[in-house]
Order: sequence, then C-alpha cells, then structure tokens
Amino acid sequence: MTPSVEPPPGMMRAYMESLFDDVEQRLALQRSVVMRWLDAAGTPATVSAREQVLREALQEVVAVLEETKQSFKSKRLGELRAKLERTLAGLDAVN
Repeated sequence: MTPSVEPPPGMMRAYMESLFDDVEQRLALQRSVVMRWLDAAGTPATVSAREQVLREALQEVVAVLEETKQSFKSKRLGELRAKLERTLAGLDAVN
C-alpha cells in the first residue's frame, strides 16, 4: 500500500487559476478574431480605382445613349442602354 501524498495547501488553487487564466486568454483571442471578421463582413467592399473608372465610363455611355435616343431611333441601342443601366444597378446593389 502506497501512502497518499497531499499537495501543499494552495497548490491546487494556483494550478486551477493558471488554467482558467489560459482559457480566458484563448477565449479573448478567439473573440477578437470573430469580431474583426464580423466587422469586416459588415463593411461595404472597397471599390478599386480601375472599377471606378469602368463604372464612370458605363455611366457616360448610358447618358450619351439617353441624350441621343431621339437622334438615333434604334431599338437595339435602346436595348443596349437598358442592359447597361441594369448592369450598373446590379453593381450598385453589390457595393
């Protein structure tokens, strides 16, 4: 029969405190990672300079087609203008 060895008083408490401290630190790190991800998910995507130039060019094409629709009575040009307007509206909905 082996004699039972009792840990010194307070040793178990100190050990448990260190375990809980470690768990709290890990939980705080996980929380910060998740919160940063949530913040980024709620932030609208930034528009690149190239995308902005393309968007402005499309808006100009739509404006010119609208201005000249009486001069050029073309069903095809009207359909193209409408398609570009839908495309731009879709881009605005994404950003």
